Amino acid sequence: MRNAESFIQAYSLAPWRRQRQYIFTFLLVLVGITAVAGIYLYVTGQAAITGREVQVLQLTIKSMEQDNANMEAEIAYLMSAEVMTQRSQSFNAQPFQIDQVVYLAVPGLTPKQPIKLAVAASPTIKNGPILTPEYSLSLLDWVDARLDELQPIYYLAGGGKP
Repeated sequence: MRNAESFIQAYSLAPWRRQRQYIFTFLLVLVGITAVAGIYLYVTGQAAITGREVQVLQLTIKSMEQDNANMEAEIAYLMSAEVMTQRSQSFNAQPFQIDQVVYLAVPGLTPKQPIKLAVAASPTIKNGPILTPEYSLSLLDWVDARLDELQPIYYLAGGGKP
C-alpha cells in the first residue's frame, strides 16, 4: 500500500505545476484572442481605406461628368444659330440661294461612304434547346446508354448472342 501511495504521489502534480498549467492555458487563450482581434482590426482598416478610395474615385467621376456637361453646353452654345450667324458675318459670308448652287458631276469620283463606328447588334436567338442532350440526361439514362455501348463488346467476348 505504501508503494502505491508513493507511486501516486510521484506522478501527481504539485500545486505550483497545476497553477503554471492554468496560467499557460490562460495566456495561450489570451494570445489567440489578441491574434484574432489584430486580424480583425487589420481587415477592417483595409476595408475602410478601400472604401475611402472608392469615395475619392466617385468624386473624381462626378467632377469629370460635370466638366463634360459644361463642355457639351459650351459646344452647344458655339454651334447655336445666333453664334454661327455672327461668325459667318465676321467672315463676310453670305447665305446662298438655291439658284446659285452649281453641281458638278466628276467622273470616277465616288461619294464618301458614311463611317460605321459600331457594328449593328444582331439578335442571336437560337431555335433549339437551351440545354444540350448531354446535360439533360438523368444518371440512370446515362448509365443505360453506357451499357448499350458495352453490349457489342460483351457479345464479342462470348457472353451471349445479340
